[in-house]
Amino acid sequence: MLYTATLPALLDNVRERDLDVFLAAHLSASLSFRSRFIHRVLGLDAEYRLVACRVSQATEAGETDVLLEVAGQDGAVMAILVENKIDAAFQPQQAERYRQRGQHGIIAGSWSAYRTCLVAPKQYLGDVASPDPWDMRIELEQIAVWMRELGTPHDLVFARICEQAVAKFSRTSAPVSTAATSFWLAYRQMAKELLPDVQITGLGEKVSVNAPWPSFDVDQLGRSILLIHKPWKGVVDITCYSIPVEETEAAIRDMIPAGAFVTEPKTSAAGVGRSSLIRLKVAPLDHLMPFDEQVDSARVALAGVGLMRPLALAIRKRFGRRARTGEPAPQAPTPEVLSRHSEISLSNRIRGSLVGGAIGDALGAPVEFMSIGEIRKRFGDRGIVSYSSAYGRMGAITDDTQMTLFTADGLLRAWVRQQERGICGIEGVLCHAYLRWLLTQGQQPPGIAETIGTDGWLFAIKELHSRRAPGNTCLAALCAKTSLHDPKRAANDSKGCGGVMRIAPLGLLAATIGNDQHVFELASNVAGLTHGHPSGFLSAGYLAVMLGALMRGASLEEALEHATGLLRCQPDHDEVLGAVEAAQSMAARGRPTPESLETLGGGWVAEEALAISICCALAASDFSDGIRLAVNHSGDSDSTGAITGNILGAFLGEDAVTPGWLDDLELAAEIFRVADDMTRVALGEAEANDLQGRYPGW
Repeated sequence: MLYTATLPALLDNVRERDLDVFLAAHLSASLSFRSRFIHRVLGLDAEYRLVACRVSQATEAGETDVLLEVAGQDGAVMAILVENKIDAAFQPQQAERYRQRGQHGIIAGSWSAYRTCLVAPKQYLGDVASPDPWDMRIELEQIAVWMRELGTPHDLVFARICEQAVAKFSRTSAPVSTAATSFWLAYRQMAKELLPDVQITGLGEKVSVNAPWPSFDVDQLGRSILLIHKPWKGVVDITCYSIPVEETEAAIRDMIPAGAFVTEPKTSAAGVGRSSLIRLKVAPLDHLMPFDEQVDSARVALAGVGLMRPLALAIRKRFGRRARTGEPAPQAPTPEVLSRHSEISLSNRIRGSLVGGAIGDALGAPVEFMSIGEIRKRFGDRGIVSYSSAYGRMGAITDDTQMTLFTADGLLRAWVRQQERGICGIEGVLCHAYLRWLLTQGQQPPGIAETIGTDGWLFAIKELHSRRAPGNTCLAALCAKTSLHDPKRAANDSKGCGGVMRIAPLGLLAATIGNDQHVFELASNVAGLTHGHPSGFLSAGYLAVMLGALMRGASLEEALEHATGLLRCQPDHDEVLGAVEAAQSMAARGRPTPESLETLGGGWVAEEALAISICCALAASDFSDGIRLAVNHSGDSDSTGAITGNILGAFLGEDAVTPGWLDDLELAAEIFRVADDMTRVALGEAEANDLQGRYPGW
């Protein structure tokens, strides 16, 4: 009924997005159609099990319309990356970027091999280039035939969708123009020569007689600010959505190039009065005339783009957050702060974050279950400011650091496995690592305990076999596992902080793992091995991406803004987003007190632990100040201390950690050894043979 109720309106204007959704739905639900599709793309009749089918999977290398993952009888996962077209032009190097995303998946261990596939009307596909940039091309007409042969009501609906898409192409498509294609090829070449650092989009591989509008630096400027050259109009425009014209003009008046002016656009995606247009008139160009006859005009036009680009980037920096959220943009970090923290080495950040988390954990361990009143009564008005005895020693770590080390162990084992075998499911290897930790706590999952690997050096460290108040959710979820490499999300609704407090190593190796969206997803999945509530695993994704940004030299504010952008794209994100925003608001009001921190929660659940840690990191004057703030409250002091230590260690580096913190820290040498092994992998200096003994790849 859902299909038939919406079908008339859908058939009036079939869009490529509609094709994405219908294709993904049928690949997911119809074994017969999926078998035909896989046979056509892979040329194989073997049985393949469906792993996942997703729509609109975006990465730094662009968006995949439909991502189909299937597993063969040997368990190896194959990915098919599908681009659907009706009448839209190709984006520059679109096929190459599909291959980049496929290769990224192999590197990340998401699949062992991939194929790219272009689905479009037969006339659109046209003649095949040699070599063909796509692994397979499938005509929409062929899919319609398959659907009618299968014959169910839903199949017939999809057949009509495909047929209408073909009809739409025939109605609306303009013929490919040899003259236009030649013109834009020369235009792109000149743009690369004159503006070598500028990204250009909007020019396809095949160009029609219709005049395209090249766009510049789309990735840097985002959706709210557009830098566009309109050749036949003879203008270069900066369009700023959701930014009032009077504010734009006041902010950038001194930067406006001579000859450019600010005006209101006649139409605005954000509504009249909420947008701005800055226009520079340049020489017009005719894309149907030979480029050689317009070389001087083209140089003038592209020079205009070069003049307007710094202005667009300045507007993005000044109004970027405002354009997306309607809120004032945060103050940009000073050049001194950016230069000071961008020069910290990768090794310094990894060592600082891993040991920083352990220091915060050890500082908070003695007061984990104490109220702020009890803390002050025992340690004085300032609270606890140095190590105190816990678990029979000074500087004792807890389950937070134990599980963080086993997270690092699992990641290094996954890297070794990928190097040796060319395939790896990271979540599965991390699950096995956590099962090893479970054995150190004197518990085991029924039925598979004897198969858990106890090789590698970390398991042999006797201090890690001490119970340090492990979380009940982690214990129960791991005891419920039925296989060593079980990647499934825990069957509970827990959002305890046990998922986020152990996730830091994924952020520290973010650049090795892949793009930030993949890091967010992987960290969420890894936390989800034990914690099934969205706030429990989304908090982990947020922290991992935030740490990854800090590893690249971002400021705390920039890292938070970047992680928040990815968080907003996730379902059920409101609770985590609210906690993060409350933390930022509190830090902006000044130094928090233990009592004010408690308005963010106790830190026993993930979003509260994340919020307290973010607030303390933002408010801190240095590393020591930050972790002392983070542990002195009535709550889960060791976890908030650990997360704050991870954040500040990654931001400030190992050199910011006062040496006195290391003197009594339990397993300090072992923590640094893990950090150094991670650094070698991150820098591309590791060899699988060297690490295999300490981190066997399984």
